[in-house]
Amino acid sequence: MMSAKGDLLAKAPTGDAPDRTAADALPWFQGADSVPTHFGMVGLLQEKGMVVDLGAPQPGGTRPIHYRRSSGALLSISVPLSMPVAAGDFLLVKSLTCPDGAVRPVAVRPPASPDWIAIADLEGILRHYGAGASRFVRWSAGAGAACGIAALCGVAAPVTALAGMVAGVAAFGLHRRDRRDRGRVRRLIG
Repeated sequence: MMSAKGDLLAKAPTGDAPDRTAADALPWFQGADSVPTHFGMVGLLQEKGMVVDLGAPQPGGTRPIHYRRSSGALLSISVPLSMPVAAGDFLLVKSLTCPDGAVRPVAVRPPASPDWIAIADLEGILRHYGAGASRFVRWSAGAGAACGIAALCGVAAPVTALAGMVAGVAAFGLHRRDRRDRGRVRRLIG
């Protein structure tokens, strides 16, 4: 859910880049939000950063830039070459706060542009943190199938049928939760 500041940023006028005073009018910290997931709390930070250094163009059409956050931290991200950016410019950066404490920038835009540019693979980040759940779903589905086959063959039918049912229901429930949580994180990013 966007705050009033986020709504103003989403409706930023297009055209020429704003002058330094217009960019300074934006607060350093734009807002934060979070959602609980099965793999931990995932949050979104929106901050303004000032570009302090531009790197040389890289293969793949990107350029590393170094920017300073409101906390004074100097961070590096890669932006597309098509994005007009110079030293001293301000950028708005969306960063995902992950359950292990890592802060990963996922989208960036100049204050004059209404469009966010993805700079990280969100699906890859979610796959990394949801790997345990995916592994559990696969193993539980396999165990449920094996128990179901054993129950059909008449080997300890009541116990294996119950175990197969429990494993199958757990796998199905966690799979649905994983999909729902991934959707919530995607909506959080916008």
